[in-house]
Amino acid sequence: MANYRLPGTTAMPSGKGRGHPARKWALSNETTMPGRNRQRAARTEQEDWLDNHHQEWGRKGATLSDKTARKEDGLTEDEIIDAVNAGSLDYRVGSVYGTPWFRLLRREVEHLVEVRRGRPYLDERRAKAELAKVDADLTRLRGDVAVLEERRSKLLAELSG
Repeated sequence: MANYRLPGTTAMPSGKGRGHPARKWALSNETTMPGRNRQRAARTEQEDWLDNHHQEWGRKGATLSDKTARKEDGLTEDEIIDAVNAGSLDYRVGSVYGTPWFRLLRREVEHLVEVRRGRPYLDERRAKAELAKVDADLTRLRGDVAVLEERRSKLLAELSG
């Protein structure tokens, strides 16, 4: 991942000094007229789409990392980079302990997998991922039940003895 750099990108964005993008958008859509109240300009369909698209990045479960996309959906790193360069996938760059990673929109990744490999492949991968999660939960719960049963038997022994 560290070997790749997308065209037109420079160093990792620091996020300092640019202000909140939503506030800049709101300021650009207000007109100030002397002696009158501020009036908001009429929104276009494109502005509505952009606003909803911006909100999608903050919605729980709507994004996933490139590593998760590779693991769950069977994509390769090269396929992800090619789709980003082609404009098929939107991304945001994240960094953990200096290691960069891509944050991708889940619906766009699913669409990419569906186009490249077909809907049955996508459904099978999702079912396998959910099955693995259920199995892990069952294993954890079995351990919890064993601990509780042991505790219960000790309490019963104290009461009877």
